[in-house]
Amino acid sequence: MPVQESWRQRYAAGRFAKIKATDGQHITLREKDDATIAYLVPSAGIDGLVDLNELARMIEELPPVSHSRGCDGVEARGVDDVRFYCVWNPMTPGLEPLESCNFRRDGASAEEFVNAAKPLWDYADGVMKNVFAGCYRFCAQYPLPDCLQRKAGPWMGMAINRGTIEPVCCKEHRDVLSAMYGVSCLCPLGNYEGGNVILWELQVEVELRPGDLLFFPDHLITHSNSSAVGIRHSLVAFMRQAMMIWLRKRYRYMDEREESGKIRRKERRVIAKRKGGLPSFNDIKQKKIKIIMKKASQRK
Repeated sequence: MPVQESWRQRYAAGRFAKIKATDGQHITLREKDDATIAYLVPSAGIDGLVDLNELARMIEELPPVSHSRGCDGVEARGVDDVRFYCVWNPMTPGLEPLESCNFRRDGASAEEFVNAAKPLWDYADGVMKNVFAGCYRFCAQYPLPDCLQRKAGPWMGMAINRGTIEPVCCKEHRDVLSAMYGVSCLCPLGNYEGGNVILWELQVEVELRPGDLLFFPDHLITHSNSSAVGIRHSLVAFMRQAMMIWLRKRYRYMDEREESGKIRRKERRVIAKRKGGLPSFNDIKQKKIKIIMKKASQRK
């Protein structure tokens, strides 16, 4: 979805709220109905659990990445070196979930990296369980077929974005293939300045230090990052909607959020009919969003 010009003007004028995590504190972004829409965890929460510099070094030493043309809109986002270590469901009907081609091609290097990142995602697992309990239950409770293993805690896997010495600026986008009722987790790594994450609908700019964790619904919120000076890598733990559908069919799972989602879509159609146009996400979303930033004691 294109970013509205009025948002760009507000951002250029410095009128977006700017937040950053402080040691020992978590930051919650809420809608006016008190629902948590994003959650920021400081890097201090994982000090001693994982060697962030070692993870960054391992990213730099991964084999050259290979993608089919147009893979996940990578070029459209301004990112030219991204790979996926995950379990996902192929688009061909009737096929069982399988490991991503990047994971299989990278072989031992992929296995080594997933094992090295495990403490990071184990920590994120605990945060997600406390903050996004409904998402966590669905993501974590169902086993995968044929001895397949999740690659990033409760999530099916991770995207690994490898930075370069040239300034990298990720363009505005939504990850439309991510799970509809899920949240993803972003963790930057490396030695850099800048690279703040811009959440456009929320009109918030988040300053992320290496190792900070940002939880948010990347399929709903248009996001990008400002230009980074230095080398900024990032990991994004995620689950695709296709896998959610597969799990729901396999285990006959019913999600109460689907019913509430149907009601909201019906409301949008009614409003759009009154206006004489088509349903618009922003007609509803911009009215609902009022972000309250609260600091909460760090959960161990």
